[in-house]
Amino acid sequence: MKKHFLAVALMAASLSSYAGELYTGLGTTGVTLGYEQLMGPRAGTRYELNHMSTTGTVTAGSATYDYKVTGNSLATFFDFYPFVNSGFRFTTGAFIGSPSVDMAARSQVFVHGQYALLIPGDSVSVKAKTNTVMPYVGLGYRSGRYTSGLHFFADAGVSYVKPELSLTAGPELVALAGQARINNEAKALQDQADKQKFFPVLRAGVSFAF
Repeated sequence: MKKHFLAVALMAASLSSYAGELYTGLGTTGVTLGYEQLMGPRAGTRYELNHMSTTGTVTAGSATYDYKVTGNSLATFFDFYPFVNSGFRFTTGAFIGSPSVDMAARSQVFVHGQYALLIPGDSVSVKAKTNTVMPYVGLGYRSGRYTSGLHFFADAGVSYVKPELSLTAGPELVALAGQARINNEAKALQDQADKQKFFPVLRAGVSFAF
């Protein structure tokens, strides 16, 4: 029994000798706030919260859209450090939470083989959602693995996504183009989205180890 207590005590002392750290960063997943605990010379776990809010313009299907992406996600990762004296790491894990994507077509859309102007009050909008659990693999680096204080980190990888889109057109456009053409446009958008299987995750930031 004493041997078991001694083994547990030695393990706890060993883990406590490795730094835990708080970190924050910016990147394609938005603003990140997280915590990492090293579990030994070659392993660590991370837990984080990400907040995304971004806007832009994209051409998809037969129209150009203004889009806005918003949402929060949790993430958990396991880091493997192949080199004991280096901060280089392999990472696997998952993001949990589905960001919301809202798209609104600009004034010009393509119907009946030609461009047409949307009349005031008419609209074409698209909403998109992704899978709630998005697996992640990547590479990364963190400085100062065995020292306290301020450090730097960076990550680069991909997250698997499966977007689902829905398109809504105003009544004037439906009357002009016909519901069948609207349905074809929705299918073309979904087909285009289905080709985007991986979301690039690129980010960097600072951490404080203690």
